[in-house]
Amino acid sequence: MTVIANNGWSANVTRPESVLIRATGTGHWNSDLTSFVTGRNFNVDFVLKGARLHMTMLIDMKNGPPQTIKAVFERVWFGA
Repeated sequence: MTVIANNGWSANVTRPESVLIRATGTGHWNSDLTSFVTGRNFNVDFVLKGARLHMTMLIDMKNGPPQTIKAVFERVWFGA
């Protein structure tokens, strides 16, 4: 599956057959950005915990330790 973000990155992820709540993969930040992440590759991990999707991204910084970005996404509930 391909994940495309609205802030300049995309990743191809897969999930292990036996695990429905996890997906991992690799991706790339857009080269048109003006940021420290411009054009960088990364590994990404998604885990579903209850109603929240947790993301951990490790960005390859080439000449140093990887940078970590963590995010939590929650589905908006409009009531029953």
